[in-house]
Amino acid sequence: MLGVMHRRAFLGATAFGIGVLAGCVSSEGDNSGGLVEAATPAPTATPAPTATPTPARTPSREVADAGVTDDLRGDTVRSSGTGKGLSDRFTAMGGPVVVSLQFDYTGMRNSNFIVKAVDDAGEPLSPLVLSVNEVFEEARLRDDPGRYTLRFVTHFEPGDYFLDVTHAGGPYGDGAWEAVVEQPGVPTSGESVPLTVEGFDGDVIGPVTFDGPVRVTVETAAPKIGPTDEPIVYNYRVVPTDARGASESRLLNSVETAPLMQSAVYFPTTDVGYLNVHSWGPWTATVEAA
Repeated sequence: MLGVMHRRAFLGATAFGIGVLAGCVSSEGDNSGGLVEAATPAPTATPAPTATPTPARTPSREVADAGVTDDLRGDTVRSSGTGKGLSDRFTAMGGPVVVSLQFDYTGMRNSNFIVKAVDDAGEPLSPLVLSVNEVFEEARLRDDPGRYTLRFVTHFEPGDYFLDVTHAGGPYGDGAWEAVVEQPGVPTSGESVPLTVEGFDGDVIGPVTFDGPVRVTVETAAPKIGPTDEPIVYNYRVVPTDARGASESRLLNSVETAPLMQSAVYFPTTDVGYLNVHSWGPWTATVEAA
């Protein structure tokens, strides 16, 4: 019998991956390529904190309960804003970085969610460790909650950084956004296999303790619905990372309409790691010995 882990989504259940054709161009920590990024606004010249931090939320159970090998933990930084702006500065310690994003598009006909990481001089990082570009054009979930949430793990080299965030802007008006950056430390253990995870939108499975190859299966439930009530094509995928949040090649990658089921065998490169799930709406993932 598979163990069941009921995930808590960041700031509540929200709608993930808003785009009308191939859904999104979102490579949160995914350096394997394969998607062409949409045009983005001109980069910010000189970054300066524009948001006021608020108390951090408690990390999810999986992160909080994991053993940690070293002291690569950092302060949690929470920022919010409207339209285009920068998060507060955060200092990466060299371990996994958990980024949670929420965009409220209630009442907006069109919207574009763009997030990239920039250094202390305002320059985008190369190679990319974080690149999100989600497009919303009159395509929604049924019973749409009017919010989009993305939570993922990535890796930054030690240093000071900002998140450069754009929610719509231009002719579409500005939308509210929130961003949380957490650094729980490098895990030495995690959830054991087999396990089942029920998630919503983009979220993280793990940390997971691997004992050999595993089969990862993801089932999505709710299709995106276009303005004429037809299902919309969207990009669903799973990207593994190691214990420090460094991304590996995409394990699952499908550009089609939901509902769908994807399955693939993963050969872990480390004993402990994470799985970043990219979806829109509810999904169920199973991880079991291959």
